[in-house]
Amino acid sequence: MRSKALILFLIATASCGRLEDVGRAPAFGRAETSDEFRAMAGAAMPLGRGAEGSLWSRERGSLLGDRRA
Repeated sequence: MRSKALILFLIATASCGRLEDVGRAPAFGRAETSDEFRAMAGAAMPLGRGAEGSLWSRERGSLLGDRRA
């Protein structure tokens, strides 16, 4: 029983980087330097008109407007 507890303790502590870091909050980088922040703060894609032959428009030539479909 004692050897099992020792093995479990060694496995648990072996997965830690340093024993000084155990119990500390992780160090996070600034949010302003992340790729996600830059993507959300950048200009959005232009919302242009779809192609005339679009499958999802209500026009006669589209998939939804074609009565044969």
